[in-house]
Amino acid sequence: MDGRAMCFDPPAYVVRAYGSALPEPECKTLEGESACGYNCATYFGKVKCARTPAGVCRGRGGEVECFDPPASVFAVLGRETPKAECRTQGMDFACGYRCLASSEGVKCATTPLGICKTESGRVTCFDPSPGAMCAYGRSLPAPQCRSNEGSAICGYSCATAFSRSACASTPKGICKVFDSQVYCFDPPSTLEAETTCLSLLGLAALEGAKP
Repeated sequence: MDGRAMCFDPPAYVVRAYGSALPEPECKTLEGESACGYNCATYFGKVKCARTPAGVCRGRGGEVECFDPPASVFAVLGRETPKAECRTQGMDFACGYRCLASSEGVKCATTPLGICKTESGRVTCFDPSPGAMCAYGRSLPAPQCRSNEGSAICGYSCATAFSRSACASTPKGICKVFDSQVYCFDPPSTLEAETTCLSLLGLAALEGAKP
């Protein structure tokens, strides 16, 4: 590529998650700029690639922005990890999963197991923690959302006191109402996490990737 050597290695946690089904990366060159990876995009002389097969890149504001799912998604879903999407609303732009747009802009969940909810023109998104994902795997219960003083709040075991709601962050969490206030508690989820899943997150941490 213009006399220069370009090298790209998929992250180790992605290699382990996909095994022999890992797709071949690609390289692209545009006006002297080169990049290698997955689902590469070009925009106004810029080129960038995602680091994972489920990542996505889109041009915006004269730049190319890329989004890759966190390592916990690959640890749970492996080669079946769905490709992320991007959504545009006016000047606002976001990539991820279950994206929703409102008058205030657009937001996406970071994982396919997350949820987004629109309430009073505002989008709220929630994603289960990496520990919870490793503990429950594909059987992770779906989170829920409640109204909370004009906006949405999402999680597990949600409880409401008058117009205020709160949710636990994990499926084994609990929320109770005391003296007109909602209190929530989450026990540690990593204690029940699957060791193979945690080891993959460890690989991601060594590479500086988001768990």
